[in-house]
Amino acid sequence: MQLTNRRNLMAMAMVACSSATLQRAAFAQNDSAATPSAGTGEQPQASMPEWGFVVRNYVDPYQGKLTFPDGIPADKHVIQVEVVIVNASDQPLSFKASDVHLLDNEGVEYAAGNAQGSEPKLVSQDLPDGERTRGSVWYIVPDSSVITEVKFYAPPPQLRVRIGNSG
Repeated sequence: MQLTNRRNLMAMAMVACSSATLQRAAFAQNDSAATPSAGTGEQPQASMPEWGFVVRNYVDPYQGKLTFPDGIPADKHVIQVEVVIVNASDQPLSFKASDVHLLDNEGVEYAAGNAQGSEPKLVSQDLPDGERTRGSVWYIVPDSSVITEVKFYAPPPQLRVRIGNSG
């Protein structure tokens, strides 16, 4: 049940970001007037965090140099995906590189981490508010697979409303 909820949350949290979105400087969550405190006469509310996921480059098949494994089976190949993860919210975004998956036309999912190339990799981290990160993830997939999606399983957000005059 929890996995189903996580998938539903992921679908809601995924945002198609343009380069203009990546460079926005002001957000409603950072404006104290945008989320009033409880007890101020206004209805307090909390919004979903502004997290973004962008596929910057998709390479199938990957022709670069693998740092691991030493070889791959003859019936498989490597795919490289360069992604950008954006945290334009007021709370940290904790993720692992293995949270980025490929989905094929038969519904099979592939998690990153079974291969690595020589380009800068996506680093698992607690991404601070207002920051973004970029890096590559690699996958070993069967030659017969037809990839249809790149998915990012973002963590569940914590929606918070300030109570009283506490800041």
